[in-house]
Amino acid sequence: MRVTKKTPDQLHLFHIPYAILLASLMFLVPGVIGIYYTLQHYTIHCTKNPHTTTAHCQLKGTLLGHAVHEQSIAHVRSLRLDRQMDQEDNTFTYALGFVTRKKFVTYPATYHLDKAPKELTIQRFQKWLREGKGVFTFYNAPEPLGYFLYFFVVGGVAMLFLARFIRLTMDHRQNKCTLTSWGLTGRQSQQFALHAIEQATLQSTNDSEHDTYHVVLQLKDRTVPLINYSSTRTQSQEKLVESINDFIMSPLHLSPKS
Repeated sequence: MRVTKKTPDQLHLFHIPYAILLASLMFLVPGVIGIYYTLQHYTIHCTKNPHTTTAHCQLKGTLLGHAVHEQSIAHVRSLRLDRQMDQEDNTFTYALGFVTRKKFVTYPATYHLDKAPKELTIQRFQKWLREGKGVFTFYNAPEPLGYFLYFFVVGGVAMLFLARFIRLTMDHRQNKCTLTSWGLTGRQSQQFALHAIEQATLQSTNDSEHDTYHVVLQLKDRTVPLINYSSTRTQSQEKLVESINDFIMSPLHLSPKS
């Protein structure tokens, strides 16, 4: 929480939950990208080109029933296995690619350990290209382990629900203090007399490893936390407490109201 306005009459503070937002993005970004590239169901339809021994293939990728990727590949001469090596355990994973007249075309599909089904697809495609008729269709299903990526997305969204933007405004002339917070779970606001605040302080919370702290306003009958989570004691927290106490203990605050 930082000071955005400070005058003899008013003090405004604002908090952006950077830590929670960053942690959420660290889950959401790899989760969404991983789902896009590994959990698409690909359907490939190939038709023969007249008077040639090549085919025209139309690739369509769907995710949760929605088309997210389409690609047209012309002059396909054959299918070929593309492999990648895992440097950690020295194993290979395999995916299908298209050999055209000018280049080898790959598409964003998951590389699987099992290459036997892909070799069978290659054999069937080559036989169809030589002897078959009609349309040749094959599918590329995602790796089942890829569905665990949804846990990253769910975790990231759950963190977003914890994120709260907070604004604190104090006004000597109106003898008013307003604390407002908002986020995905809605908006909350509470208001009380500025003269009801005795002081701001750091309140500690003991856990099994170390103490954590959060800034609270000490009223005559209760305490009001400014932020809904605690952290290790920092210099910024101490400066925040000092700024609030300097403001509420200023001569304007101590002077009697008419």
